[in-house]
Amino acid sequence: MLNNNYKKGLLAIDKYNYSMAIDHFNNAISKNILDEFAYLKRGIAFKCLNENQNAINDFNNVIKLNKNNYEAYFQISETYMSEYLLNPDNKKLLELSLINNNNAIELNKEYYEAFELRSKIHFQMGEYKKAFNLSKSLFDKNPRLSEAYRIMTNSHDLLINEFDKKQSNKDYYISSILTFFIITIVIISSIIFVINYWRWA
Repeated sequence: MLNNNYKKGLLAIDKYNYSMAIDHFNNAISKNILDEFAYLKRGIAFKCLNENQNAINDFNNVIKLNKNNYEAYFQISETYMSEYLLNPDNKKLLELSLINNNNAIELNKEYYEAFELRSKIHFQMGEYKKAFNLSKSLFDKNPRLSEAYRIMTNSHDLLINEFDKKQSNKDYYISSILTFFIITIVIISSIIFVINYWRWA
């Protein structure tokens, strides 16, 4: 049976009143320090307030209490992704996000949200082919996954742009070589003409 403070905390989250939710979950935890779900939901409330370190601490407490809680790993992954979007120069955050995401998927192979986040991580890493393949596979299974569709189309567009750029560079390289050979032939022909002209003059 859910304790009253925990239920109040859930209601506060539903109403986007995250500070109040944290207060209720604090009360729930004070009465039962082993309540992994209170830690999890309090962590989510912290994450919604962008108090990411507090959120990660709570999610890690969940894992200490239950190492098979895949949602805690997912929440850590999502928190690190949020941190990365605020600090895009810190690639370590993406690596940490991917590690925790992999843990979540290992524990729940049907966790579509985690797969969706994984495709987003690969996209941010610049691994557009992986991002495209993952998101397309997800979208094929469930066309309602709008985030998967967005990542799929964005990855596709960037892959096309990369191909066009490579093709353009290749065409430029071939064109430059042909131009060089033509100029070289013209110069050699001119030299031969001049030499022959002076020889027979």
